[in-house]
Amino acid sequence: MATNYYFADKIMTEYRFLIKEKSSMPSLKYHRNERESLVRIDYFSIKKELEFSYADTDEINKADSIKVTVRKGGLGFDVLEDYNVLK
Repeated sequence: MATNYYFADKIMTEYRFLIKEKSSMPSLKYHRNERESLVRIDYFSIKKELEFSYADTDEINKADSIKVTVRKGGLGFDVLEDYNVLK
């Protein structure tokens, strides 16, 4: 997978996906009450989960879509560069 990442195209493409489902998961051992947010999207007919920190919980609850920035990898697989919530 390192080959896919390091030989990826320089051209970045942005996509917008609707949030299909929201949930959360426990954080580290002594921070169990600070649950990290999970967002599920349909990434070109593949179900994907994106994880956000506890600090982003309020933004996630208000959001209805996600902006994902990807590059085409050297082996043809997409390389996830960045993702943010859209309000």
